[in-house]
This record gives sequence, structure tokens and C-alpha cells, in this order.
Amino acid sequence: HRFSSYYKMAISKIAFLALLALSSLCGLTSASFKVGVGRADITGPSVEINFMGYANIAQVGRGIHTRVFARAFVVEDEKGNRVAFVSADCGMMGYGLKREVVKRLQARYGNIYNTDNVALSGTHTHGAPGGFLMHLLYDISILGFVPQTFEVMAQGLYLCIKRATDNLVNGRIFLSKSTVLDVNINRSPTSYLRNPAEERAQYQYDTDKTLTQLKFVDLEGNLLGAFNW
Repeated sequence: HRFSSYYKMAISKIAFLALLALSSLCGLTSASFKVGVGRADITGPSVEINFMGYANIAQVGRGIHTRVFARAFVVEDEKGNRVAFVSADCGMMGYGLKREVVKRLQARYGNIYNTDNVALSGTHTHGAPGGFLMHLLYDISILGFVPQTFEVMAQGLYLCIKRATDNLVNGRIFLSKSTVLDVNINRSPTSYLRNPAEERAQYQYDTDKTLTQLKFVDLEGNLLGAFNW
């Protein structure tokens, strides 16, 4: 298949772009936005905790190499449409965790945030704790649900959105794309060749080489934050 699981994680980012389109304005750089960014620690317990990603019960934490974080980007257009996107250092995101984050946001902000305008995405790292997805298939290799990890992640995801909300300023958004070669490969070129020829003819390469970036700046052009995929 052309897309690996990493690219499937980009669906949340695509949803973020779609929500930005609610502004129905011609260009991002000429539109009027309020933008805010925030970061929070989501490290949690790191010793004798199974990690998420390789489905290997021998992959157990022995301590902290680097801490893991959640980074939020909040955008509101001139019509009051708001969206929050979070990129978290975890294998993937679970709906149970999203429900809990939205619950905490609504306790503070009312109905400003809901399941439709909050997009949570994992970076697909294989080097962070698991046990927070509340799904048998994903938690079985972690040897079950880990409430301490779930709580730290829920609070960190909530906190980074809160900080981004508190930091909202008038600003602009820049969307850019570029082709980047020699940084990724198709994990199974022979499998890719089993796709129909007419489908493969639509693409120059056997994996995605397009880097897309959203950059957020204030009205003076000072960089607030950026994310890419």
C-alpha cells in the first residue's frame, strides 16, 4: 500500500486544514486570524512501563532519555470559528483520551471546544509509554491500561490547549510546500508495485516526498510556532 501508518496519522492534520477552510477566505496570509501556541509535558511514569509501537512486551522503560511533550496550535478566524490542533509525542491517539481532554476543556471554556474542533495527533514515536488508548488491541502488549499515563497525558493535552488559548494574539498563517528527497523510503516497494498501473501513474515516486508546513506569526512577523508533515 502506498501509505504507511505514519501517513495515516496525517489525517488529523488534514482535518486541521479543513477546519481552517471554515474561514472561507481566499488566502491564509491575507486573512484575519487569532493564533496561539502552547506546550505541556506529557512524560508520565517511565520505569517498568511498556512502550507503545513495537507490540513487544520486552520493550520496557528503564528511565528518561528525553521528556515528551504535547504542542498545541489554536486558531480563530474573524467569524469566530475556532480549532485546536495538538501534536503529541506518542505512538498514536485514542478517542477515549480525546473525550477526556474535551471534557476538561468544556469544564473551563464551556462549548467553545468540542469533539469537532479539537484534533489530537500522535507523532508516531515508538519510544514513549503506552497503556492509554483504552483499546484491547493496542493495550494488550502493554499488559493493560496504565491510569497514571492516561492522567498525565489527559492533563498535558488539556494544559497545552489552555496555554495556547491564553496566548491568542492577532496574527497570520503561512502555508508552504516543498519536495524533499532522500529522507524517506517505501518500506515495501514490491508491494507497492501490486497497485494498479493507472494508480501508480498518478505519482512520481513510490512514497510521499511533499513536505507541507503551517507557520504561525504575529502581526509584526515574529514566529510563534510551526508544524509540518
